[in-house]
Amino acid sequence: GKEGIVCDEEFFRTKIAGRQNQLIMQELFPDWSVEKSASWSNAKEARFRELAPGKLKAMPGLIELMEWIDEKGLKKAAVTNAPRDNAEMMLKSIGRLDWFDCL
Repeated sequence: GKEGIVCDEEFFRTKIAGRQNQLIMQELFPDWSVEKSASWSNAKEARFRELAPGKLKAMPGLIELMEWIDEKGLKKAAVTNAPRDNAEMMLKSIGRLDWFDCL
């Protein structure tokens, strides 16, 4: 990659997926300044939002679960450690951005 790290599927799953950017940066680039880490993190997230639309699909069973929740009249909230712009893009990609009572 651009910073000299090859990011294959295994590396992505073990070092990046589901982790906070700050922790990723501390592990991969411990000598970087806070500003450089933040800049790279922001670029990473922007690239994700650029590439992901149209490629994301709801996990198997998710839509059925959401329909069941609607039938029961339960309140709905989305909580994630992902940046808000990413979360909104992912929900929009599966047609559920406006489904939640609270984001």
